[in-house]
Amino acid sequence: MNLKFCKIILTFAIPLLAALITIAGCSGKPERFGFSGTVTVNGSPVVEGNLRLTPQGDVEGSTRCAANIREGKFTFPADGGLSPGTYVVCINAVDRERSVIDDSSPAKSKIVELIPPEWNVKSTHTIEIVPGKNVFDFAITKE
Repeated sequence: MNLKFCKIILTFAIPLLAALITIAGCSGKPERFGFSGTVTVNGSPVVEGNLRLTPQGDVEGSTRCAANIREGKFTFPADGGLSPGTYVVCINAVDRERSVIDDSSPAKSKIVELIPPEWNVKSTHTIEIVPGKNVFDFAITKE
């Protein structure tokens, strides 16, 4: 090899290769994490409902996420989970004992929400998704 060719390789090719490796390493998708936990109202497990998490502020690769609540428990796997960051918590559950559901005429139905508004339509409650295990227990009190 001649000396001029070696200088060109050292001057341009190696720095270019290093830059390409750096760019490729930084352009991957953000890692996602699952979450689980419990929801109770006045100490009793929520029989059936849903929990929604909405990103608050700038969360890299953020998305909304929902999990079903069954017998007071919810879980969402890391597969399709959330990026680390802060999320607003909204919880809904129908009070089946006090609701009247008319399948023949939805307009005649009267749905009673079990969860207070400050945990759903007016929620300001937040959680922090972090790398690793994320377990949240929501003990809701209702008058």
